[in-house]
Amino acid sequence: MLTKLKIISYFVFWLALISFTLSLAAEDVAKIIAKVNNQVITSKDLEDYTQAIQYRVADLGSEISPENPGFRKQALQRLIEDKLILDEAKKEKISIPLAMVDGRLNQLIASHLSRTVFEESLVQRGLTVTQLKDKIKDQYLMREVIEMKVRSNVSVLPQEVSTYYTENKNQMYAPLTYVFYIATAESQKVVEDIAAKIKTEGLNQALNEHPQDLTRIESAKDELKPEIAAVVSKLKKSEVEMIKIDDSYYLIYLDELIEPKLFSLPQAQDKIYAYLWDKKFKEKFSEWIKTLKEKSVIKVYEQE
Repeated sequence: MLTKLKIISYFVFWLALISFTLSLAAEDVAKIIAKVNNQVITSKDLEDYTQAIQYRVADLGSEISPENPGFRKQALQRLIEDKLILDEAKKEKISIPLAMVDGRLNQLIASHLSRTVFEESLVQRGLTVTQLKDKIKDQYLMREVIEMKVRSNVSVLPQEVSTYYTENKNQMYAPLTYVFYIATAESQKVVEDIAAKIKTEGLNQALNEHPQDLTRIESAKDELKPEIAAVVSKLKKSEVEMIKIDDSYYLIYLDELIEPKLFSLPQAQDKIYAYLWDKKFKEKFSEWIKTLKEKSVIKVYEQE
């Protein structure tokens, strides 16, 4: 619960924007694999969409994973949902200022070395600036209608937060936290000298003589590199360990253990609120999509 949260509306928005770089030129010869009301989805649409997911799945935390069985089927369902959302935005007569589209276009141009490089990248993918601007506009339309139909109708009351805290106190503990010092060097002798200084004269003296080499870290085990976590978790307070990872040598000195501690309601309430809001949003979003599907004509053809 206290992990990073994923908001579906922004997932839809940013994932679709990523796919702007994928070619649309072959749509007229691609096989039609689905129809949503009067719109078609082609095999090229699906291929572009799955490539976009594979490109950014780790960053976006997508619930659609290329490793999952039925990946393409899930991606097709998301594409169908996108069509329904865009249809709804048009029915609501939502308008997007040209300045917003141009602003996003300028951001994309600025992410390249020059406008020439940007335009060349579009040509390589069979896109024109006009097609790209249309795509950007569609994504803004989708975001706005999701805001209108779903997001604006989600609320979490203060008593819901306090009730959740009371009923789930076992989840409200800060993890065991390790406070340690670490030094790294390409030379084994450097870390050995620092370790010897700590053992003979103490940490403070080592810090005085090697202020640039020793770094203080305060972290839970699951936030550390596995190799570092394995060492830290076995050390006792004031113990030193040296290890080699790849081509570097590491010194690790465990200074303190901070035992798990119950978060107070004020400390936990922001994360609880975010969790409950996200849960409600997903439920309302799913209900809304279900309603859109029920009142639409959707035909999915057999995929090869």
